[in-house]
Amino acid sequence: YFPGGTYRITRLKLWGPACNNLTIGGAGPGVTILKTVSGVTPSSRDSYNTLEVSNPRDLSNTDPTSNVTIENLTLDGNKSGVTRPPGGAADDISHNGVMCSQCQNIHIANVEAKNYWFAGVSFGTYTFYSVVNDLVTSGNGLPDHSYGGLLIQGQSSYNTVVNHTSDGDETGLWMSYGVKHNVVSGTYRNNYWGVILKDTLAGESYGNVIQASIASPGN
Repeated sequence: YFPGGTYRITRLKLWGPACNNLTIGGAGPGVTILKTVSGVTPSSRDSYNTLEVSNPRDLSNTDPTSNVTIENLTLDGNKSGVTRPPGGAADDISHNGVMCSQCQNIHIANVEAKNYWFAGVSFGTYTFYSVVNDLVTSGNGLPDHSYGGLLIQGQSSYNTVVNHTSDGDETGLWMSYGVKHNVVSGTYRNNYWGVILKDTLAGESYGNVIQASIASPGN
């Protein structure tokens, strides 16, 4: 538990079964703030995700990190004080508010995530059966309008997002790379793109349900 205040951090890694059934919480958005330190350069080899939930040793996806709750916080990526990742999309695992991969049953509730070069919340490779409630994002994404508030990709499936408000991200919701049976509801305004659904050779996406109010110039 983080009491009210601003905490300057590099990253907090919640890796492997030792972090199962863990809660990271604060006194509320705007009250408890976890902010990336200035002067760092994120890359695929040196990540600065504020909260990173994963089990990188679980190559077969049989022992994912599970039952982690993140609640009542502001996550601030401090984009103006952090060097833009040099590899572009190749570095998309390096500067996110919450970066999930190889995990399941993650619960994110009453969280604000802002000012990240990639996503406020990223459900990366193999994130399953997770729930997001009352997420507010802003100021996230690259200048080419890729990435943004919420990213769901890399075969991540059967996740539920309720009441995501994206205001001023490059893209509000970005879904790609073989994602299936995710349900998302949200409001997307003042972004370049409100919602992007993208299939690639990495896999077909299907069975997703999006209920969105969109007021963004791109769509």
